[in-house]
Order: sequence, then structure tokens, then C-alpha cells
Amino acid sequence: MDSQPIFPQASSPAFSAFEVLCPLYEKGDTTIYRAIRKSDQLPVILKISKEIPSSPILLGQLKREYDILSKIDSPFVTKAYGVTQDNVLAMLILEDIGGSPLTLSQPDKFDLQFFFETSIKLAEGL
Repeated sequence: MDSQPIFPQASSPAFSAFEVLCPLYEKGDTTIYRAIRKSDQLPVILKISKEIPSSPILLGQLKREYDILSKIDSPFVTKAYGVTQDNVLAMLILEDIGGSPLTLSQPDKFDLQFFFETSIKLAEGL
């Protein structure tokens, strides 16, 4: 039986520069991973194409996201470290602030207090 890599992107030279800790979120044509950059042990978030090889359209989207984030200097906005592409995939490298997606932290039952606390925190960031 053939052994499949845990992450299909593992064949990418850009992806191999990171120690992937876990997937955080999957939506549309990207997956978000928590990782450590091997060169300096920096915790990062990787936004990576599910499609291998990555499409030029997705690369353009990641570059636009990087351009927007790199122009915002705020402690409330995740910093963008870079966007890279090799012959296999495109990847956006972001600051890891140690948070988790709201979809994971939201209680199963709608909680008005949770909603207002989260809304206030988001508004403070603006």
C-alpha cells in the first residue's frame, strides 16, 4: 500500500521550510495551517492553496491580501510576512497571534453574551 503524505503540499519546496503543527480552517480553495518557520522557529500561519499546482488566480488573490495587510500597521491586525510561490503551490505567510477561528470558539448554542463580547473586541480593533 502506498503511503500518502499527511499534507499533500509536502512535496513543495516552499512548504518544506515549515514544520506544520495542525490545520486550523478549510474553506473554498485554501487551507489555513498553524506552523513554525524552520529557519528561525517563528510561529506562523500559512494560507495555502488546496489545488496543486496553485492557480494563477489564487496567487493573485494571495498577493492582494498580502498587499492590503502589509499596508496596515495596527496591533489589532495580523501582520503579513510574505507570499511565495514555487512550481507546486502558492502560500501566504502570516503572523501567528495564537488565536483560534471563531468557528471553533463559538458555543454550539447561540450565546448573546459571547456575540456582544466578540463584537466589542472586533470594534475596538477598528
